[in-house]
Amino acid sequence: MKKKTYDLNFKKMVVAEGKEIGNMTAVARQHGLNPKMVLRWAREFNRKDMDQQGKKQQKLVTTIVADDADDAELTLGIFTD
Repeated sequence: MKKKTYDLNFKKMVVAEGKEIGNMTAVARQHGLNPKMVLRWAREFNRKDMDQQGKKQQKLVTTIVADDADDAELTLGIFTD
């Protein structure tokens, strides 16, 4: 038995429809899909969105603290907004 694969645009459409009406299970059944699979798609899209937002919000900050040239200290850090 071959595993059914779905186009990314179809997955996004189904998840968007489920979010719009607030019932992923009902939308899954309307499309003849397993509700657990549609819920997994929604979690995966949400996780990817969160990861992308996190990457956009991170900033590399460089700080040099020194009283004189011999005591210069370089500090690197990643901060989020």
